[in-house]
Amino acid sequence: VFFFLVVALVLIIFLMSRIYSPTFEGHGDVQASLISQQITTSINSLSTMEKGAVDINFEAEWDIDIYKRSGVICTYVPLTSDCGYFVKVSHDSFSSENRLIGDIPFEDDKIELKDRMSIRIEKEDKIIIS
Repeated sequence: VFFFLVVALVLIIFLMSRIYSPTFEGHGDVQASLISQQITTSINSLSTMEKGAVDINFEAEWDIDIYKRSGVICTYVPLTSDCGYFVKVSHDSFSSENRLIGDIPFEDDKIELKDRMSIRIEKEDKIIIS
């Protein structure tokens, strides 16, 4: 009886881990998406102010990529899905979608991410990400 109880318990634990594993795997993608949304919101809010700064610290290391798609002309249709700056947050196999920030006044050479666990977004005359 004890043997069958142990076997049944092991089977239940095994089946539960198989049922709930997609939920745990998707958690990293959701977290990456929330971080990219937080960065996008911070940059967009600073673009409406004359001066300001936002510090965001993470509990884990994240790769943050802020970029502008090259070769895209945004003269007549600003802020479409192909125009403006984008942010993508990733770590190992987890990744956010490419989130549109918009057409904001900073240059690619002003973007500097010092470490993978924090980001400082500061605006004086231009928005500087370090």
